[in-house]
Amino acid sequence: MNTKSMVILAIVAVAAVAVVGGIVLFGQSDDDDKKTYAIDGSLNVYGNADRDYKIDNEDLQIVKDIVAGEKSFADYPFADADYNGTVNDADVELVQKILDKEPCTITHVNIKKTAGEYISQTSWPVKSAIATGSSNNLMLFTLAGINDKIHGICYSSTPDYTLFPTYEKVERLGTKSTAISLDAANDTIKQYKVTALISDYTDSTISNESEFEDNGIDVIRISAAVVDPDKYASQLLLIGFLFQSETKAMEFSEWNTKVLKEIASKVSTIEKKKTVITCNSAASSKGVWVSAGASDYRDVVEAAGGVYAITDDYDVQSISGYTSGAYFAEGDTWIYNLNPDAIVSIRVSDWYSGSLDIVKKYEESVGLFKQTKAYEDGYVSVITGDAPISIRVAYAAAMMYPDVFSIEWANELNEEAFEKFYPVDIDFKGKTFAITSEDYEAAKEKA
Repeated sequence: MNTKSMVILAIVAVAAVAVVGGIVLFGQSDDDDKKTYAIDGSLNVYGNADRDYKIDNEDLQIVKDIVAGEKSFADYPFADADYNGTVNDADVELVQKILDKEPCTITHVNIKKTAGEYISQTSWPVKSAIATGSSNNLMLFTLAGINDKIHGICYSSTPDYTLFPTYEKVERLGTKSTAISLDAANDTIKQYKVTALISDYTDSTISNESEFEDNGIDVIRISAAVVDPDKYASQLLLIGFLFQSETKAMEFSEWNTKVLKEIASKVSTIEKKKTVITCNSAASSKGVWVSAGASDYRDVVEAAGGVYAITDDYDVQSISGYTSGAYFAEGDTWIYNLNPDAIVSIRVSDWYSGSLDIVKKYEESVGLFKQTKAYEDGYVSVITGDAPISIRVAYAAAMMYPDVFSIEWANELNEEAFEKFYPVDIDFKGKTFAITSEDYEAAKEKA
């Protein structure tokens, strides 16, 4: 359906889990409705009048109270469930439909990186979708329990099928993780009765959004790598609500919020914080890409207690032509001028499959930084970029502040996350998820 420009947040409902033949199914139960979760993030769906993590009878009562003149619409803007500027009996009826799980059109918040939040409408519930296939999106889909609802994806590099085995058999709709043509998707859309396309929030992703909307495919945009626990919860809760897998979304949101807030509490006690840069690629002919500006990778190391060495007023554009970062190649010196205390490379692939080559991964990721003080001091590391966001933050914190955050603690969190919330069994025995300079030297001696 057509989208309308605007801002704001809210929503979710609840569901119970059953496993049949290895497929996770979700349905509503009375016990789920009564359970509460420690989640500060909001379900950004209109009708979620109190702006908490779900739509329930409390929201319905607020809408009724506004209609009766007992509460003010100005205090509860999300009470306008049909998003027409007024709160009346039609909003009461729509919230009741949501509570009764009746198909309807809901209004929710989408997000784009530069434009920010805007309002979109989606036919609800979503039962079949296609999606852009970045590892961050696939992780969020898996944690939300909706893999069986995704029938086509586009991706530029092959997903780690140890983590995402479902997608080995899902129709590939393109060779870029940012673009799907309507023509390429048409057969899948028809075969599986697809009604929605889930896209990343970056502006370059699905630049033909209006083409899908005009052909009856609702476009849902999410920021699947956002580090802020409340914002991440909002993304996960939205997907959980849209696909009626709310319980899975709420359970992980609560755990993720707890972990990230515990890390933030410990970070606040660190008196002397390290300056840091982060990169997320192997060295190529252009060098290693170093993040700058607004970056989810930068957010990870900042959440882990780092002070980013490339400040917002640093003219990185004069080096690369981009504001989002720059390549650092053999012979370059600009990183030396920044003189960071620590360098953390965040890389995907190999970690969970057990095929990790420690020496190769380290050298291709951070070998170009050998002349830095950070390298000399042993604070150059490579960590998994495949893990859930809070786990990435945990490993980054352990790399920068080993006296405060241990690698054993990060490993325990990693295992806990997968044991409690992940539908795929992962064997953690003997696997490495962060490579320190000591790990690299030890592996090199064994080689």
